[in-house]
Amino acid sequence: MKLFLILTLISLPVFATIKVSELENINKISIIFVDSSHGLESSFGHIAIRLSTDNLIGSFGDYSVEFVADSSKTTNQFSYYARGSGLINPFPTSVLIKNFELFRFEKNLLENRKIEIVDLNLSPSQIKEFVQFIQDFQEDKINEKYYFITNNCS
Repeated sequence: MKLFLILTLISLPVFATIKVSELENINKISIIFVDSSHGLESSFGHIAIRLSTDNLIGSFGDYSVEFVADSSKTTNQFSYYARGSGLINPFPTSVLIKNFELFRFEKNLLENRKIEIVDLNLSPSQIKEFVQFIQDFQEDKINEKYYFITNNCS
């Protein structure tokens, strides 16, 4: 069973560059709480968003949205933690969207972290506004700096 799941997830396209505007039929939004892990940046856990859609394939048609530090240009550990703590020029915040099952696989099996999901009771208009906020953030209409402690994934 695990082998089947791994092969299925590996065959999924990576949605790190997907745009919120490309998603259709979002009917439910949930908050995903992820257990803590090793490293300063994961000491307090992680929070992400789950966008559920009207689809025939269950959670394989859902997406996770993460607000993360764009640390792609960091060259060493000192710079990584100094920027993340806000001591020097902080990281820009990036929005990552991927298939929810891929997100769950990464957190549960690769990082050995438990996740809890809490569904939000939102009206269709609130869901639309929430998705618009994510889209604006993704399109850099909202420019936030990322600090590990005060302005993070939450």
